[in-house]
Amino acid sequence: MNYSMMLVLSVLATICGADNMVAIADFGQANQKWLQAFLPLPNGIPSHDTLGRVLARLDAVPCEAGFLDWVQSAFTLTQGQLVAIDGKSVRHSRDARQGQSPLPLVSAWAQANHLVLAQQAVADRSNEITAIPPLLQMRALEGCMVTRDRAPYGWGCQKAIAQPIREQGADYVLTVKENPKHLYDALEDTFAYEPSQGLADCPHDYAETVGQDQGRIETRRCWVMGAPDYCPYVDPEPVWTDLQSRVKVEAERRCGHPVTTQVRYFISRRPPKARPLWAAVRNHGSIEHMPCTGCWMWPSAKMTVASAGLRHPITWLSYGASP
Repeated sequence: MNYSMMLVLSVLATICGADNMVAIADFGQANQKWLQAFLPLPNGIPSHDTLGRVLARLDAVPCEAGFLDWVQSAFTLTQGQLVAIDGKSVRHSRDARQGQSPLPLVSAWAQANHLVLAQQAVADRSNEITAIPPLLQMRALEGCMVTRDRAPYGWGCQKAIAQPIREQGADYVLTVKENPKHLYDALEDTFAYEPSQGLADCPHDYAETVGQDQGRIETRRCWVMGAPDYCPYVDPEPVWTDLQSRVKVEAERRCGHPVTTQVRYFISRRPPKARPLWAAVRNHGSIEHMPCTGCWMWPSAKMTVASAGLRHPITWLSYGASP
C-alpha cells in the first residue's frame, strides 16, 4: 500500500468513527475485502505503527490546501449564508510530560452546510486575532454573512477582521465587548439616548421572540439602528469598513422568581433589519456544536498526538471527515 492509499484508508476510517491509529488499522482489517475492490493491497493492511509514522510525516500545508480547494469547489455557499468564525483548543493535543500545550485552532463554519470551510492554527505566543485574517483568505465567502462572537478581551471586534471580510465581498456581524472601550460606550450611549427621544428621524427596526424550555421562559429582544449621523460618533476615525448597523440584543430569562437579563452589542455591514441580524447572532452558536470528530485528534495509537508529531498535520483530516 502506497502513501496515497494509506491516506484514503485513514479518511474512510475516520468517517466511520476511528479516533486513533489502532482503530484505523482495525477498520482496515475488518473491511479488507471491501477495500480491495478499489485499493491495491498487495501487502495487506499496514500496522498502526506504520500508519502513525506516515501520517506524522505529512506536510500539512499542501494536504490541507488540497482538501479546502475540494470543499470550496464541491459546496456552493448561497447568498447571505452564515459563516461563523470561532476558536477551539483541539482535544487530546496536550502533552504535559513534554510540556506541549493544547493546539488552538480557528475555524470557519458554514452553518447551513454543517461544514468546516477552513481552519488556521494559532501561532505560539499569539492569539486568535492573528490567525483570523489568513483564515478569511478563501474564495468562498462572497455574498456570505460572517459572524464572530464570544472572543475574550474584544478580539472578535477588530478592524483587522472587518476589512478582510469586506475585501472578500462578504458582510460581517461582530460582537462588541468592553474592549475596545470607546466603541462599547458609544453604542451604549446611542441605545440609551435615541429611545428616550422616540427614535425620531432614526432608521431603526425591532424584533422580539419568546421561548420556553425546561421550565425557563426566555424573551429575546433585538433593536437595530442605522442612523448615518451616528457613524462619526460610534466610529470617529473611521476604522470599521462599511459600517451600517448598530445592534443591541437583550435576553431576559425567567425561571421561577429570579429574572436575569443579558445585554450584548454588535456592529454590522448589513442594513438595519432586526430579524436577519438577530438570526445571524442566534445561529452563530451552531459552531459550538460542530461534530466532535472535528475537535479530537488521535489520543493514542497507542501513541500520543504530540509524541507522534501529529498535532497540526492531521487536524484537517479529522475536520474533513466530520459527518
